[in-house]
Amino acid sequence: MTRQEPRLGRMRAAVIALLGAGMVACGGGGDGGTPPEPSLIDLTATNMSSVAHAAAAGPYAFGSSGNTPVLGARGAGATAQVLAAVVPALRWSSPDGRAQALAFYPGEPEACPQGGTVTIGIDDADYDGQFDAGDTMTFEFDHCRSNDQITHGRTDITLTSVDFGPAMAFGARLSIANLTVTSADGRHAATTDGTARLAYARLDAAREQLRMTAEGPVTVRLRTHQGVDDTVGLQDGYTYESVLDGAALTMTDTYDGLFHSAAAGGMARARTDSPFRSRADEEFPGTGTLRVNGQHGTLLVRSLSADQVRLELDHDDCGVAELTRTEPWDWLI
Repeated sequence: MTRQEPRLGRMRAAVIALLGAGMVACGGGGDGGTPPEPSLIDLTATNMSSVAHAAAAGPYAFGSSGNTPVLGARGAGATAQVLAAVVPALRWSSPDGRAQALAFYPGEPEACPQGGTVTIGIDDADYDGQFDAGDTMTFEFDHCRSNDQITHGRTDITLTSVDFGPAMAFGARLSIANLTVTSADGRHAATTDGTARLAYARLDAAREQLRMTAEGPVTVRLRTHQGVDDTVGLQDGYTYESVLDGAALTMTDTYDGLFHSAAAGGMARARTDSPFRSRADEEFPGTGTLRVNGQHGTLLVRSLSADQVRLELDHDDCGVAELTRTEPWDWLI
């Protein structure tokens, strides 16, 4: 068996696809369903842009650390590295596997495609020579550069359950330590710290599903060329789910949960109204809507195309947007 090389994808593509999903979700506010949480901020014309940028933290956090199209069509560097290494390792460790995963990840630095290194190792907790429940795979990125991104920091993934059946599935705990992903042109950067539960399943021959749920706050510091500099906290239970269709080369993403934005001055809730859908040849999602609710006010972040996104603010929850703003996706994330 030949050793699989690390597959590092593009940060922006993942962030966008993820963002598409993450920015379309919301809840509370004036939908007439569950009552608004008393701790939420009001959404206004003054904080509309800050809230929209902060809503992108979900895609940044999970995209750069643990979430990616598992088939490797695209994805954030650290993300692609994690699952592109974990899934083959599990296959090699299955009862009918032909090789042991530990032999393929000896914990030695490997060169990244455009500079820097990544070191992948396995802590075999039960000393059985296999990568299975209880074992941890570690990723140390040292200014690992691929395509349009540079990744630096550490991610650990500890398996909690493994199903070696025909439809492979596993559960894991993902620990993210000061993981920074920066675009090569310096226009976008995100640093993530925290822990999430991860569940992966192959749904059929073409489709794979990934679900990530924040355990306690996952902190993301966002910085962009538009002057965005915000610290965002994805609250406990914040959930991201993605389905990759390898045959259609599409990805569908949803987000749901509370987030805190220092720049916006408090907490809001995001929930996906319609899933963000991206094609392999699109840098951003062509469709999808994220609903963000505050104590008062509702903000929709709507994908108009793979090039443009529109913000729609209904500050008094009357069901009609009093303020709209259309921008390139690059402005938002």
